[in-house]
Amino acid sequence: MIEKKSVTNNNLFSSWLTKLIKISALFSFVILSSCSPDDSTLSSSEKDSEPQTKWESVQTILSSRCISCHRSGRRHASISGLILTEDIAYASLVNALPKNSKALSDGKKRVSTSGNSEDRLSNSFLWTKINTISNSAYGSKMPTRGSLSFSDIAIIKSWIESGALEN
Repeated sequence: MIEKKSVTNNNLFSSWLTKLIKISALFSFVILSSCSPDDSTLSSSEKDSEPQTKWESVQTILSSRCISCHRSGRRHASISGLILTEDIAYASLVNALPKNSKALSDGKKRVSTSGNSEDRLSNSFLWTKINTISNSAYGSKMPTRGSLSFSDIAIIKSWIESGALEN
């Protein structure tokens, strides 16, 4: 009888925990989605007048948050094939094919410059990795330690949406 009650309690806890994780994921998605204006609410003149995020801003984020793992000789760099040092980061990201087999089979590039702003985001593996709530079919969220700030995520999002220019 005690064993059956213990199993039932474990199932209840597991069910409760699963619901909590789903609610947390949904809440995080809502918060992240509300961080920047929806393109559909902007007129084309407003979209054209939006400042484009510069590569230097993105490189600053990569240097401060990603380079400790994504530099030559590091485990993440070896697994992903991605080096983010200033001398090769842009070429390693923009229109480069990811090493991740799932992302590759889904037609993603590390950072896509094709299509409209929505296409660029949905086809950019970098966006998927920094914008994922938890582990996904594409592997762990990046960075693995901590999270990027909302402003860092917004800068990278804007840069990808605007065509990932190197200016």
